[in-house]
Amino acid sequence: TKVNALTGENNYSFTDNSAAGNAFYRIKLVDADGSLKFSNVLRVKAGSKTFSLNSIYPAVVFSIVQLQISSERKEVASLEIMDINGRLLQRQTLALSDGIATYPVNVSSLATGSYLVRITANEEILTGRFSKQ
Repeated sequence: TKVNALTGENNYSFTDNSAAGNAFYRIKLVDADGSLKFSNVLRVKAGSKTFSLNSIYPAVVFSIVQLQISSERKEVASLEIMDINGRLLQRQTLALSDGIATYPVNVSSLATGSYLVRITANEEILTGRFSKQ
């Protein structure tokens, strides 16, 4: 799918209705000067979600962001917090519980701004966003 060039912060989504089993994706980025860049290849397993990010709160975070996660089983997950440009700023491990649980994450060392959250467990990736004051 081609997207016209824009400036500033942009969010895109794509739904592959034909995906079944393992699907592999990468993003082709074409800069205004015509230069090309490709993202890493990611594997997505259709229909096999074992955990989900239900909510991120409060809406504006001062020092602690709360992540509410549902998981079908106990497992270890990796939590990464990145700035809006994708630079990794914080990484930690989460011990996910079976069921729904809330995980507090200290972000007091981060500057005011918008941040991305990426949670990875067993090759599944969840993403979210929060703002810090």
